[in-house]
Amino acid sequence: MVSDITAAAVANPSPRALAEAIEANQLLAEYLDELKDHIHFEDEGITVDVEGERVHFQNSDDFAEWMAGEMS
Repeated sequence: MVSDITAAAVANPSPRALAEAIEANQLLAEYLDELKDHIHFEDEGITVDVEGERVHFQNSDDFAEWMAGEMS
């Protein structure tokens, strides 16, 4: 998902496409920062603070679905 958004921004470097790629990469970085501290992620999920909002993801699919909604 993030790689698709980034590839689209590189192929069409409009300000909007670049902003979306930056946002997608920032969201992924925040998610991964939280994930690295949670060994039992698959058992209990993870709650991430995204731009002041607490979002809970049960698994990676939840994150991908949420991110797709954020980017649309």
